[in-house]
Amino acid sequence: MKILIVKLGAVGDVVHTLPSLRSLRKAFPDAFIAWVVEEKSKDVITGNPDIDEVIVFERKKIQRGFKSLKGIGPSLKDISAFLKRLRGYSFDIAIDFQTLFKSGLIAYLSGAKKRVGFDKWRELNRLFTNSRVTSVSAHTVDKYLELAKAIGARPDPTPVKIEYSAEDAFYIKKFIGKEGLSEKKWVALNPGASWPSKLWGCDRYAAVCDKLADAGIPVVIIWGPGEEGLVDGIMKKVKSKPSVAPKTSIKQLACLLENAGLYVGGDTGPLHMAVAMGTQVVGIYGPSDPKRNGPYGEGHRVLQADIECASCWKRVCSSMECMERVSVDDVAKAVISKIHTTEARKDGDTEKK
Repeated sequence: MKILIVKLGAVGDVVHTLPSLRSLRKAFPDAFIAWVVEEKSKDVITGNPDIDEVIVFERKKIQRGFKSLKGIGPSLKDISAFLKRLRGYSFDIAIDFQTLFKSGLIAYLSGAKKRVGFDKWRELNRLFTNSRVTSVSAHTVDKYLELAKAIGARPDPTPVKIEYSAEDAFYIKKFIGKEGLSEKKWVALNPGASWPSKLWGCDRYAAVCDKLADAGIPVVIIWGPGEEGLVDGIMKKVKSKPSVAPKTSIKQLACLLENAGLYVGGDTGPLHMAVAMGTQVVGIYGPSDPKRNGPYGEGHRVLQADIECASCWKRVCSSMECMERVSVDDVAKAVISKIHTTEARKDGDTEKK
C-alpha cells in the first residue's frame, strides 16, 4: 500500500499531524508513506522514521516565477516536475489534512483512487475528495486522527518528537553551556506570532522576564526570522538580563525547546513544537480557540481573557482587548507555579481572566 499525506503549511499545523502519521505507520508497518509539505515546514518531518519520502512543494518559488514573464517558463517546469514525481509513486490513498483548494488539488493530481478528507466545502476542497469524514472532535490533533482512523488506523495521540541531528544537539548544548543554564531549569519565552492579533507586547514580556529573574528563574528569549525587532524591544525594556537564543533552524529550535523547563508565549508554531518535545507550556491566548488549538495533552496552562470576542479567529484586531486583559501578573504567577511545582496539573485548564 502507498499512502500520501498532504499537509503543506504552518509549522504548528504540521506538528499537529505527526500523531496521525505515527498512527498510520503503526497500522500499516509495511506501507510506503510519503508527505507533501511546503519548504518552510519540511524540517518538522525530515528524518522522521515513519516517513519513507518527503516531497517538497515549492509554492513560494513557483509563485515568484509567475510575477515576471521571464520566470513563467521555469515555474511551469517546476510544476511539471513536481506533478511527474508525485504521480510516479502510484499512490493508493491520499489523505488531505489541510482542507484547502491547493491541498485538495494536490491529492487529486496524485492519482490516488481513494482521497480522504473532511466533509467541508472550504475553498471547494470537497470537490477533490471521495471519502469524507465529518469530524466530531474539538482539538485539531484529534480531528486529524479521525482521518487516519477512516482508513483503518487506531488513533494514537501520543506526541511525536521532531528529529534532530547530533550536530544540532552540539550547537544547542554549546549555547546552553555558555549561558550557564541547567537542563530543564529555565524558561523559553517567545514574543513572536504569525498573526498581529496574537502579539502580547514587548513591554509585557519584558516585565515577565524581570519577575522571573526576581524569582530566580532564568529566561531565554527565542525568536524566528523577522522577529529580531521583538527581541530588541524586550531587551530595551528589561531590568534583568535574560539570555537571547542564537539563530536556529527548526531542528535546532526543537532541541532547544526540549531542554527548557517551560515554554511561555502565544499560539504559534514553537508552542506546539514545545509540546511535541515534551516541554510544558503556559500559553497566552486571544483570537484563537484553545479548545481547538491549545497545547495538546495534560499539564499545560492556558490563559485567556473571559470576554465575548475571545476566540474570534481574527488575524488583525483594532482593540487587542483579549490579549491585553491577560496581565503580567497572570503570566508570571502561572510560570512560577509551574516551575516550582513538582506535580504538573493534569487538567490542561483554560483560566478565564
